[in-house]
Amino acid sequence: MPDPTDDVRAAVANLADTDEDDLYRLLALRVKTIEKHPAMAGEFAPTTMAATELGIAMPDLHALGRKLFENIARASQSIICGSDSEAGFHLQRILSSVNMDITTVTAGVATLLVGQLAIAPAVAGVVAAIVVGKVAPNSVEALCAAWTKKLGPVPVPGTGTMDPGTGAPEPTSVPPTAAPPATA
Repeated sequence: MPDPTDDVRAAVANLADTDEDDLYRLLALRVKTIEKHPAMAGEFAPTTMAATELGIAMPDLHALGRKLFENIARASQSIICGSDSEAGFHLQRILSSVNMDITTVTAGVATLLVGQLAIAPAVAGVVAAIVVGKVAPNSVEALCAAWTKKLGPVPVPGTGTMDPGTGAPEPTSVPPTAAPPATA
């Protein structure tokens, strides 16, 4: 029986020499192709439709791909890298049993995106290739630090909008029912 990770490794190995800007374009093409042909979502290396067939102007592909990457990567970073005592637990378990070559690291990230977040394999491989980049990190911490650098600061939902003591929204203005100040 063939090893299912062989498909993942082969798909991400084919992306290893692809320029990051081209990976963003490929991500956009894959997502738009999946919208028209959902059955392709389960393939790690599907054939994509041309931008013109999808109704996307070539200049818009990069911007769409970048936005898609940021949305997916932000949603997945905290789950894969973590922010507590189990930070990087899932990724560390996958990577601890293998060498840290770039294809293995990228395949590990892609597998986690599929398994932990139910991201389509057609999308997960490209996102993983962008996250890992061209040099295999020497630890999970290094990978997660590089991931954070690509995304920039990750905003914490609700920061500055809740009263830390009660959890109630902080007042931002005078309530509309308040009487105007008295004048002399």
